[in-house]
Amino acid sequence: MNGRRGSKGPGSTVKNVVIVLEYDGSAFHGFQAQRRGGELPTVQETVEAAIGELTGEKVRVVAAGRTDAGVHAVGQVIQFATCSSIPVERWPAALNSRLPPAIRAWRALQAPASFHVRYDAARKLYRYRFYYSPIEAALSRHYAVAVWPPLDTERMAQAALRFEGEHDLRAFCGAGRRPRSWRRRIFRCRLLPDPPLAAHTGDFFGDRTDLVVLGATGREDTWSGPGWSFWVEAEGFLYHQVRTMVGTLWEIGRGERSPVSLDHLLTGVPRAEAGPTAPARGLYLMAVAYPREALWPQPGVSSGPPNSHLETVDR
Repeated sequence: MNGRRGSKGPGSTVKNVVIVLEYDGSAFHGFQAQRRGGELPTVQETVEAAIGELTGEKVRVVAAGRTDAGVHAVGQVIQFATCSSIPVERWPAALNSRLPPAIRAWRALQAPASFHVRYDAARKLYRYRFYYSPIEAALSRHYAVAVWPPLDTERMAQAALRFEGEHDLRAFCGAGRRPRSWRRRIFRCRLLPDPPLAAHTGDFFGDRTDLVVLGATGREDTWSGPGWSFWVEAEGFLYHQVRTMVGTLWEIGRGERSPVSLDHLLTGVPRAEAGPTAPARGLYLMAVAYPREALWPQPGVSSGPPNSHLETVDR
């Protein structure tokens, strides 16, 4: 490790470094390292290799959420133990100098040895993006899902509220998984509009009748049509849970099932009774929240607003 910028010196102590990551999931075969190599690397393998280049250490990176292949992250939280002399505030810049453009480190902090990014997480926030178009847009094909014909979003928004509360969610868990508990508490579910890519193009070109404007005109029946995001905040998630929630809401939006039918699905019925699993590419891990005392139990560290008991670790 001699000669490396982050090499450890005499008397180095082990630090528990926490990093907030953003990544383009289409470039990776999920977060978790795989026993057998695939065509694409994993986020974990890529980040561990970058840390190794910086420090000469062989580290193991742990994540708050083990996202699947194709799933993106805006606020993934990772941790690793290191004896490196790199100051904690320099870790994002140092990592970004070794990471591919599809992964960016945005924030770093040093946590106590007792802190664990997965087990100490109090809440996670996911977002699922889709839009209405009969043709899948070239610029969105890895980052949102085209749905056609348009859905009844009012029915879907009403149905989404029924997810809130504590439920047995085995109907929304991917087949073959057996968690310790099927019960999860969902704090908020919302279906919210997203402005389309061409939202403001109609403000340009004026009223020129001598011009024929071709391209993204902002009309709702083009690829730039209205987009929607399904947001869900919960204390934890089952495998494929959000994507199956979305697939079920799509069935409600098509009139294939009623919003009230969700009540039955939240009682622990088999997976086959819920809707299909939506494609991975529309899903984003947005942020993870932790009890403040888990991150900063030390005296003298700024704790923010006196009534805040959660620290949102995102960008």
